[in-house]
Amino acid sequence: MSITHADSFVNPLDRKISYDKIERMAINSEKAHWGLEPQWTDISKDSIEQSCALARAENWYHHMASEDDRRRWIFEFMKSHKFTDAQIKSYGRTGRVSVDADEVAPNEPGCNLGALARLVTLGAPVPEVRKERLLRGVRYLVAKGLTIREEEKADAVPNIQDRIREQVSNLIAELEQLEDAFFVGKTTEYKGCKDIEDYIKSKNIRGVQASRVAEWFKRRIDPIETVLEGKADEQLKEGYSIYSKKQLKEYLKWLNCLIIACQHQVEVSKKLRAPRRRKPKDPVKAVKSLKYKKEDTTWKIKSVAPYRIIGAEKAVLFNTKTRVCTILEAETREGLSVKGTTIIGFDSSKSKSKKLRKPEPLLKAIREEGGIRSVKNAFGQSNTAEKDAKGRVNEDTVILVTY
Repeated sequence: MSITHADSFVNPLDRKISYDKIERMAINSEKAHWGLEPQWTDISKDSIEQSCALARAENWYHHMASEDDRRRWIFEFMKSHKFTDAQIKSYGRTGRVSVDADEVAPNEPGCNLGALARLVTLGAPVPEVRKERLLRGVRYLVAKGLTIREEEKADAVPNIQDRIREQVSNLIAELEQLEDAFFVGKTTEYKGCKDIEDYIKSKNIRGVQASRVAEWFKRRIDPIETVLEGKADEQLKEGYSIYSKKQLKEYLKWLNCLIIACQHQVEVSKKLRAPRRRKPKDPVKAVKSLKYKKEDTTWKIKSVAPYRIIGAEKAVLFNTKTRVCTILEAETREGLSVKGTTIIGFDSSKSKSKKLRKPEPLLKAIREEGGIRSVKNAFGQSNTAEKDAKGRVNEDTVILVTY
């Protein structure tokens, strides 16, 4: 038995946006009106009182429960009533939480399956005829899920978010069972975080699921702290009046342990995540905007194909107008690259530019297909000052060679 309804409170850490505060006030106002989820610890034996209590409970679920809540409750009901995994999966394919009048059988009234499943699970005095109606409705949706053609499933793009939501919903349901055992059952003594940490680790969940679980249970904290601080209104006090302060304090510690364990799992998941591989660029497309000089008749030199810059360890450039020669050396093993009209990815400490008074020795080394050493020797023969290299390429720049 969860002591609060999970949708009744907003995460107390999200206070930066005024809209969130307004929304939280609205939700708290609605909760104050409708109260907490109905419980069935003391059930009257009077059939009229039972019927009235069930009507009030269904009205509460109509206003306070979300579609995700109702869907989760149907999953819980199916698991407890020995439905197979295939049947549960078939129901989940429909995504429905109710059936319409005459849909299951002629003259059969409609049914809110989610709310009714929750009432049955909590032990409410649901008449047998309505329990049978619930089972018929669930079996009907199971059969409906089976009619979805395999071809349609194969063609459909898998919805990753739906899968994550289902995983989170199932995990929350399991944790709420632990919560029930902690709060109602045999242990209300806080014994440290290890048990809940071990439980979260054993599930081996990813960071995104752990983060959502943590956000879900954070909503429990605000009302508990409000009660313990003596700031709760009468409605909230009444909701928690059956629990002692000691129980609430121990429960608060349990919640904090759960949230910390989930946050730790998020960090572990980040460390284990393999780095995303970058898709290699098409070299021809990468240099399509590069402006360069294909040939210069004065110096009798031609440019190599510009796509050869992509991934090269070194590139030698020559500006035919200013006689500036630039030798670029790649910073990493990925080599040089091009962005727009600029060569990028070079090591600024190793790459140099120099104006050559007599470019002929360097150009001769290039024409004779000399290696980078002969090119650097010719480059070093010039006594002009070296400058930091720039990767900018223009209409006067010849791409002499790449290595």
